[in-house]
Amino acid sequence: MSSPSLLIVGCGQLGKEVGLRLVHQGWRVGAIRRHPPTADSAFEWFAADYSDAGSLDFVEAWQPDYILMTPTPTSMDEAGYVAGFPLAVSNLLNGLGGHSVKHLLMASSTRVYAEAAGGWVDEDSPLSANDPRALAIIEAEGKCLASNHPATIVRCGGIYGGESSR
Repeated sequence: MSSPSLLIVGCGQLGKEVGLRLVHQGWRVGAIRRHPPTADSAFEWFAADYSDAGSLDFVEAWQPDYILMTPTPTSMDEAGYVAGFPLAVSNLLNGLGGHSVKHLLMASSTRVYAEAAGGWVDEDSPLSANDPRALAIIEAEGKCLASNHPATIVRCGGIYGGESSR
């Protein structure tokens, strides 16, 4: 029996932490970044920009069992969010071609929630209806969930930055 495999799309700090833990458990881990590190050999690195159509066409041939997608905007404006989220998910799904994964996990953001005054949110809280950047993330989540692959969305909060980092 072969080792399970994970492809991390947008492998930053979060992806590297997950991938390293799985490598130590015997998993085969592939990682995609626009500019992968040259000295890191724990993963099989792929240089690709997931916001570019066709850039993920190799994914079908790599045949990952699982995918962890940790997208980020290509810029902080609305167009950057569209490119980094719904367009990126479309490019990934197209790149999978006829290959089916056991599970697709997308690390999303609490930005999608309408709550903006510091109140509690949970999975039943209302989503934003007027923030174009949040709407782009919501669209990407919907594409994952509507795909032919089992999918889970995890909306992370407080995972970046300084002493408050979780």
